[in-house]
Amino acid sequence: MDIHFRIVSSILVLLALIGFAMFLRRVGLLQEQDGEVFSKLITNITLPALIFVSMARTELHWAELELAGFMAVATVICLALGWLVGRALKVEAPAMGAIVLCSGIGSSSLLGLALIAQVFPHHDEAMAEAVVLSSLGVQPILYTLGPLIALYYGSTDSAPDGRLKAALSFFYSPIFLSFVGGLAITLVFGVIKHPVFKSVLDGVHVLGAANTFLVTLTVGLLLRLESLRAVLIIAAGVGVVKLFIMPVILWAEAHVLDLKDWQLDVLVLEGSMPGGTLAVILCSAYGCDARLGCKIVFFTTIAAVITVPLIYEVLSALK
Repeated sequence: MDIHFRIVSSILVLLALIGFAMFLRRVGLLQEQDGEVFSKLITNITLPALIFVSMARTELHWAELELAGFMAVATVICLALGWLVGRALKVEAPAMGAIVLCSGIGSSSLLGLALIAQVFPHHDEAMAEAVVLSSLGVQPILYTLGPLIALYYGSTDSAPDGRLKAALSFFYSPIFLSFVGGLAITLVFGVIKHPVFKSVLDGVHVLGAANTFLVTLTVGLLLRLESLRAVLIIAAGVGVVKLFIMPVILWAEAHVLDLKDWQLDVLVLEGSMPGGTLAVILCSAYGCDARLGCKIVFFTTIAAVITVPLIYEVLSALK
């Protein structure tokens, strides 16, 4: 199957799920305020469950950690570039939070893993690399710096000290505690294969499995299409950072290592994903401009139908 079709179909599935949530809002089965309830469920239950299981089941290897490190560095650079975009546009603090988060945090798990599975069918090594890039390259940034940024810019306290105090409250949140707990288990015990512990993880995994659906529901409930034109410049700035600069940074970093072609392909594809829906959830949960975040994710996801195949072809030709 043509890689362009696989990329486009994966992105369209994500858009369809968001559209389904918008339909439920339109017919009255769900209301916009329900998105606030869903975001609380995500940040306090389903996302912590997903984090804990993914970290507790991840076996760490040095070679994979190097690739994950490249992804983490590129993510932090793009967060900083997003801040420069916000500064250039002179936006308010809640909007700045949304811009920064959407510039660095992509759909590496929600869309990226599905895309890799289609582009590299029956390729276990490619899928394993994609999981490591997501779980160790993006998610630690998402679960640590992400909430800190959202809390800092979403705080109702206008004083920097007050925003900093609000940000530090993240360190006793379910997201951070589940990340530390899962990572500690992996580092101390490795991947535990005891049947009782596996049963516990299976139970927690059931909660985590609901995360994707709740995330797309939340984005769809918050997304309003009638005022999209007003954020075109912001979305374009974030799109340049997330859809072009991020994969180019990863492509350049990857040449430090002697990677196989498929490894470089996975790295570039994961890095070229549009703005992540979990960035919207952080905005919604911690007081940043979630509606702006939804529009940025919507625009960059649509643009990714064109940019992902394009950047893939260009960088592949430069191998």
